[in-house]
Amino acid sequence: MCIDKYLSLFDNVVSNFWKGLTTLAAMKRQNISIEPEVYEQFCKYASRHGIKLSTWINAQMKEFIEDQKLLDELKEQKKRL
Repeated sequence: MCIDKYLSLFDNVVSNFWKGLTTLAAMKRQNISIEPEVYEQFCKYASRHGIKLSTWINAQMKEFIEDQKLLDELKEQKKRL
């Protein structure tokens, strides 16, 4: 993945972080497994931008959901043709 996409993602995460503060009480806690080396590297780079793991994962999940909804819509449109 190119650096521009990561920088764009970090910008989105930071802006979503501030929006997410109002919904913090509605968050659901989940335990996940992460490779120690991957976690260390993520923390190294994300900390430069003030990003926490949970905030980044939440943003990634939202992006994934949006992508899947778009794919579902495209499939539905294709079926109609």
